[in-house]
Amino acid sequence: MNWTWVATYVCVYMLHFCTADENGNKLKLDSFRPVLDTVKVLDFEPSVFDFSKDFLYAGEPVLFKLRGKSWMEAIEKVGNVSFLKEHMHDFYGKAYKRAIWTSGWSTETRLKFSKFVDTLETNKLYWDSELPLNHDLLAHIPLPHFINTPPIHNLIAASTMLFTNTNATSVFHHDGSENLFFQLKGTKDWLIANYTASVDAYADSYQELQPGLSPINPEDIDIEKYPLIKNIQFYNVTTEPGDVLYVPEYWWHHVRSYGQPNIGFNIWLEVFNVPNLDHINKVAESAVRHAEFRAKEKMFKFPNQFQSIADVMQKPVKNPDTQQVTTDYLIHLGSDDGYFYAFNSLDGTVVWKHNTSQDAGSTGVFNNDESNPIIYLAGEDAFVYAFEASTGKVLWKQQLGDAVTAPLRLDAEKQVLYISCLDMHAYALDVSNKGEILWKSGLYAGELWAAPYIHEDGLIIAVKTSEETFKDKTPTVIMLDKVNGKEIWTYSTKSSIFATPAISEGDGLAYVTSYDAFLHVIDIKTGKLVWKMDVKEPCDASPVLYDDKIIVTTLYGAVQCINVKDKSVIWEKELAENEESTTISSPLFVPGLKMLFSPVGNILYAVNINNGDILWQFKAKDAFMASPRMDKAGVLYIGNSDNYLYAFNAVSGKLVWSTKTEGPVVASAVIPDKYAADMIGALL
Repeated sequence: MNWTWVATYVCVYMLHFCTADENGNKLKLDSFRPVLDTVKVLDFEPSVFDFSKDFLYAGEPVLFKLRGKSWMEAIEKVGNVSFLKEHMHDFYGKAYKRAIWTSGWSTETRLKFSKFVDTLETNKLYWDSELPLNHDLLAHIPLPHFINTPPIHNLIAASTMLFTNTNATSVFHHDGSENLFFQLKGTKDWLIANYTASVDAYADSYQELQPGLSPINPEDIDIEKYPLIKNIQFYNVTTEPGDVLYVPEYWWHHVRSYGQPNIGFNIWLEVFNVPNLDHINKVAESAVRHAEFRAKEKMFKFPNQFQSIADVMQKPVKNPDTQQVTTDYLIHLGSDDGYFYAFNSLDGTVVWKHNTSQDAGSTGVFNNDESNPIIYLAGEDAFVYAFEASTGKVLWKQQLGDAVTAPLRLDAEKQVLYISCLDMHAYALDVSNKGEILWKSGLYAGELWAAPYIHEDGLIIAVKTSEETFKDKTPTVIMLDKVNGKEIWTYSTKSSIFATPAISEGDGLAYVTSYDAFLHVIDIKTGKLVWKMDVKEPCDASPVLYDDKIIVTTLYGAVQCINVKDKSVIWEKELAENEESTTISSPLFVPGLKMLFSPVGNILYAVNINNGDILWQFKAKDAFMASPRMDKAGVLYIGNSDNYLYAFNAVSGKLVWSTKTEGPVVASAVIPDKYAADMIGALL
């Protein structure tokens, strides 16, 4: 179609092919203004079909200047600080402490929105925090109808609020989703470059930053170190209140904010799921492959009936029967965004969440009492919480000596909660008496990262510590009396242990993997070594024991299936793509499927347990640190450091849904026993 153009075009400037100003000083990124065709600027809302065809699937940025009366009235309301404070008062979010981005990672702080607003006149913070899609504030933001209609609205993955009261800048970066930015107050100047600029932006040299961020200092470019920057051609775009700017995924941009306050929102769309991208090690190549995939992808179908904005943004969880949702559909976990979550396992929507002051990445445990379902969770704020599983109501909390990162364990009688803690102690809590501490055992030679194992003879714990602290007999595996916490026996691997041992109840043996690159097999009655085997590399993952076989996954991605009777290797598989692909997650074996689900680096593998053949794989944008879980419906759940919780069809590997939190998801999902599949492993 023929687009109607706004009379005022976006400004572009000529690049001078010098590397510094006339005085020899280094240049800001703003100094680079090559001649380019302008981005398209529209003063009307196109149809959802035209937006998809001419921009979304074409991968072309566009600026919409929307000035209708109702649109401007709504923006004036949402751009009002008092209105925002009213709707966001108790919301916890994150803000960058450094408003002007220079070099290195900008440190963050987490605080209540009310505190952020109350100190707005004096703080130099830049609020950059995701809002849940069902937050009532988002209902007041008018979406253009090309977003507020299917199939586009089904692709809305997240929303972010951006707020500062000082001039601020961003790092030179690209986004991992399609970006629709809404300017509500103030203005922003954007330098936008095509995805093809990735090499010239030194995308694969992000150093201490994360993939997608350029290492250059936008305020003071070192031309001698980064000479290719001068090759980049930019669009220069200014967004004003009422503007909506679409920036395609992988397109580079640098943003300066002006006006006090400066308020905006992002709506993020997840549209193109490109298989097997190596976003971590090959950023520039991934940008090209993503663009090629976008160009070849067939456009989705367009229905005749469109939903309202309330249907899009509110996304209510349809659970009129709370008890049914609790027992049938809820899964629970913590995220390193500081929240504990309850998700509807059918679609990934958030049913409730509870904020803490620190990361919440420990794996919890259910009491599995259908008449009174309770979920126990802990995190780095040093508290253990008991929540009403269906509502998130806090029933009690108990403070320990330090952070808890290990999974929690509840005894069979649902009376005692056993906990490994980073204060180098193990704890037993009375859950029937508001988490009263029954006993505390330690001080051990290092932190306790592995989950305790509840055995009929005692509680088995493992110790992780630095190699420098070891002596010949420093205990690293310890059995405690479950009643009083006293030591029954100790064993030393002479090296640190991160993983929970696998236990053979029938043989009375504990299989322990360690940083010494050996598999240690210990007699549970005596704590004596029965045999050990060289597995060639250190191990962070828990071993998986089934029948007469044990699966050992090394830190560097080698997987071995070992016959425990004759110590022979049945099969061995190297799953790491490169030397940087480390394995922290523990694998999961599902006997009914004969499948092993093994996260290695940023790839989740489904492996045939009989021969090690790869059945399917999923490549995420960041490393897996959580372990998989599966329900009886055959849905596999696993979190990733890219902030997402993923749900897959375990047999086919097809993604069922994904839900984004505001921090890395390193905890494993907790499924009620009644609805969990028969699984072996996944203790971390």
